[in-house]
Amino acid sequence: MSAITYKSKRREGISLIPKYSCVPRILFYVFLFYTLFLYLQGGVRFPFLGQIRFEMLMGLVLGPTALTLFLRRKDKDTGSVLAWSVALLSVMLVMVLLSQYVAYSWDVMWNRTIKFSIFGLCIASFITTPKDLRWFFGAFLLAFLKMGQEGFVGSLDGSLIWYNQEIPRLHGATPNYMHPNSFSGTQLGTLPYLYYFFPLLPWYGQVILGVQSIFCGNVILRTGSRTGYLAFIVAILAIVWLSKKRLRSIFVMCALLLMSVPFISEDYLGRFESIFEDESQAGEDTSIGQRKEILNDAIDVFVRYPWGIGVGAFPLVRTELFGRFQDTHNLYLEVLTNIGIQGGVIFFGFLLCIWRVLRGIQRDTTEQIESLSDVEKNSLVSSHASDLKFLLAASKATWTFLVIRLALGAFGMDLYEVYWWFLAGVTVAMVRINKVARDKTSHFIATCVTSKTRE
Repeated sequence: MSAITYKSKRREGISLIPKYSCVPRILFYVFLFYTLFLYLQGGVRFPFLGQIRFEMLMGLVLGPTALTLFLRRKDKDTGSVLAWSVALLSVMLVMVLLSQYVAYSWDVMWNRTIKFSIFGLCIASFITTPKDLRWFFGAFLLAFLKMGQEGFVGSLDGSLIWYNQEIPRLHGATPNYMHPNSFSGTQLGTLPYLYYFFPLLPWYGQVILGVQSIFCGNVILRTGSRTGYLAFIVAILAIVWLSKKRLRSIFVMCALLLMSVPFISEDYLGRFESIFEDESQAGEDTSIGQRKEILNDAIDVFVRYPWGIGVGAFPLVRTELFGRFQDTHNLYLEVLTNIGIQGGVIFFGFLLCIWRVLRGIQRDTTEQIESLSDVEKNSLVSSHASDLKFLLAASKATWTFLVIRLALGAFGMDLYEVYWWFLAGVTVAMVRINKVARDKTSHFIATCVTSKTRE
């Protein structure tokens, strides 16, 4: 089935409106369920489904279907994201074969990277219209609303709070997000979507996003993640930078932060202050001291093996060399130690490509919205303008999501997580949606000009 259907025939001198194509609805709904199941770790929540590897079975069904749909599309434009994604997968596969611990690297590759890249392919293949994009982000936010609700209840009854690094810290309910840093980071990723989608929704949708924002803020605060606190500041700066009224945005953000300080306990204020005050040396028995030691070891490993030690192999190589097991706690050193200089070039090219494409979509949709301001409004034009506003909001939110992940990467190792394939899939989907949207915008402008000429 063609991913994009563009009808160029003419009927009585007027070209037909360009159309988005649709994938079979049953496949799309199964994909939405897969999205919820993957993020909420349904196999953990429902042990029977975990035992039969239900998530893997869905991936094995949806993956080939998504690949078939993707390859059958007439429009092959992906903004170069596909090329960089294939290059990243390829270099990782090579570094599995060249790994110092091949079996361990293959386990990481299969259970993390391949699984999540299939999810990214599904996003790119099954989302073909603005309505699909709305439904997908609805499912995405619903999954994190559930996690946020669990964190909120766990904060109230204390079931998910226990002492970690000398303060009470909130933990996630499932293994992927149990660590406070992971729990904080995943909720941080929803913030830009909550912010940019809020003004586009009716009042009841705004109420839901408002409640989710409270859940999200609770998680970011009570996890006591210094990484999360810094990334939160970066997220605010990114949103301000994208804003047309930056001074007003800065004032509002600062006012909200100052108003919230009296409600923050000393434990979490102290945790934030320790970012700047802790002077622990590498190797000392403190969180920051241990991190410094890990970074020193990672740099040493990179200097010894500049072409990489293999996918996910750093903890094993570190144990062999230094008798210490923890992973890099830094995305950029994880990339350089695991997949080497060549992998670093490809990974950073992949990120730069997504960055560039998302910014391009923002500029293009903004121009389209402005160009439609002079077009006589009817239901079709109004609906299209609404789609463009949503696409603009989604592209801004996704770009901010990327910035947040880059900030979190300074303190965490996320190379084999879902985030990068989520970004790739969503970006490709938006590139293709925007291409049809641009054709529709041109059609409405041309129709308006023709009508005025006839008058």
